[in-house]
Amino acid sequence: MGRRLDQVAEAGAPADLHALLAEPLPVEVVCELLGVPFADREDFQLWTADVGHLSEPARVCEALVHLNDYMRALMARKRTEPAKDALTDLVQAQADGVISEDLAVLWSVALLFAGHATTVTRIGTGVQYLLSHPQQRRAMLTSPELLAATVEELLRVSQPDLGLVWRWARTDVDSPDGRINAGDLVLFAQGPACLDPTAYPEPDRFDIHRAQGQHTAFGAGPHLCVGAALARLELQVVFDMLFRRFPGLRLAVPEQDLRWQDCQLTGGLLELPVTW
Repeated sequence: MGRRLDQVAEAGAPADLHALLAEPLPVEVVCELLGVPFADREDFQLWTADVGHLSEPARVCEALVHLNDYMRALMARKRTEPAKDALTDLVQAQADGVISEDLAVLWSVALLFAGHATTVTRIGTGVQYLLSHPQQRRAMLTSPELLAATVEELLRVSQPDLGLVWRWARTDVDSPDGRINAGDLVLFAQGPACLDPTAYPEPDRFDIHRAQGQHTAFGAGPHLCVGAALARLELQVVFDMLFRRFPGLRLAVPEQDLRWQDCQLTGGLLELPVTW
């Protein structure tokens, strides 16, 4: 993180914080964790971007083939060149008969995609929110509790609409719209659930002092995102170190001129021009 901030300082103002920090940092982290060569980042970042494309199914399918082939080959290498990383652990689990090769590859692709793509967008949108709320940004830096609360509130208000998620009800549930019986297929929108006014008064308002309920940004129960703890830690470190290093950080363009991804599943900014 410190090296990335040094590069921002060396680039000088104005700088694109998306290209210099939000995009490369989560990639470096997930490469270190999984044991994926950072030198291959251009290829797998292109494929993961295509996997999240909303309007070209053929492009998504082709990217998934590339990712599966890449991770299968990389895991084969780990069998002869083991290391202290998650891919080696998956290879060992396969060798022990705990999981199949196909499932190991599926997990590795999912970890590579979810381990950086969503964090990239949260860093950018989080910085944008904090620059728009200077009083809350200053309060965030006063205590670890408020830093953690800031990350939770940012996760809640910036949750992209990922479409409908399907689940089967395990028990009978009475809702204002009717009864859901055990075994019923339930479709729900995970993003809007984070803006439920019955759970969050004035749900569109960004407020780090809000009483923190359990939001659905990472899912819940057995479907809770396996990388939730890592993402929380990354975001806390980024927001704390960034605004301490650059206390005068501000947008270099009017907020309404920021450009957003409009065809990506994870959303996010195309660039984040800042000065200080």
